Amino acid sequence: MATNAKWRRAGVGVLFLLLATPLRAQKPELQTDPEFRLRRTVDVVSVDVAVTDARGNYLGDLKRENFRVLEDGTERPITNFASSEAPALVLVLVETGPAVYMIQQQHLGATRTLLEGLGAQDWVAFATYGQAPRVQQIFTQQKSEVLSAMRGMGFSAGASEVFFFKSLSTVLDWLEPVPGRKSLVVLTTGLDTEQPRRREALAEKLRASDVVVYPIALGGSLRSFRKAKRPDMDEGTSLSFAQADRDLREIARLTGGHAYFPKRAQDFSGVYREISSAVRQTYNLGFAPAARDGQFHKIDVQVVDAKGRVIAAGENPKRGYQVRARQGYVAAQQ
Repeated sequence: MATNAKWRRAGVGVLFLLLATPLRAQKPELQTDPEFRLRRTVDVVSVDVAVTDARGNYLGDLKRENFRVLEDGTERPITNFASSEAPALVLVLVETGPAVYMIQQQHLGATRTLLEGLGAQDWVAFATYGQAPRVQQIFTQQKSEVLSAMRGMGFSAGASEVFFFKSLSTVLDWLEPVPGRKSLVVLTTGLDTEQPRRREALAEKLRASDVVVYPIALGGSLRSFRKAKRPDMDEGTSLSFAQADRDLREIARLTGGHAYFPKRAQDFSGVYREISSAVRQTYNLGFAPAARDGQFHKIDVQVVDAKGRVIAAGENPKRGYQVRARQGYVAAQQ
């Protein structure tokens, strides 16, 4: 019991270190308003929305009246609206297991493109994971500090287990109390060695989360093989990149993000550039939940023109426009 309590206190300490800096600087009123988080989770459902045209360009000039939110098929009034002017919070999570030891420079060398594409007011943090996530750099507006932390991180070259689903779930817990436009960029193979795997539990958490996840698949052309054997595995033991690809696409879909599968090292700059553009041009919509029943409720976000005609709706693009937003939320229990 004493040992468990010790670890719980240590976890709280790590969480405080990760979140304290942006909370003080971005939302100073939180220090004198202890009910803020309660009001936010009970009275307002927050949805980050990105809209692209037929060429994949993000639209950054939409107004509140251009959006319509449906909860379980019924329109809900938009009570809060924030454009891309509000500071964004971006956490970069990097897999450091043996599967990526030999290809680390493939994705890290271009990370500067992501950071330079963000606004000066945006916050960035950095963490790594193997069996569990570890904070390497708390949230900061000094992008050079994040780059320095990335250059100094270590990789596991020997036998090691990689718990992707569990680690991602923990990071979502870290981000849950933070208000604002939150994005999680995950550099990962998508492989998970934990048995049993926590795929369904993670999917449930993603459905309730207001964090937009952008998975970037590592491995390049190796992912074209149906089966990929980790360097530390015995002959005959394999993990499926095909299944990992499906998992990464589903993670992105549930949160309103996008999954990327770069083939070559030079492809990463373009991926980072697109993600930074998405983060900068994301809208935040808020609406009051219809019920406080502790149940999952589906969200559909539509974009309408000046005459109220729908020009884009969720995964059903019209006129070339497409909307990306979380799939739903879990209502608070009354």
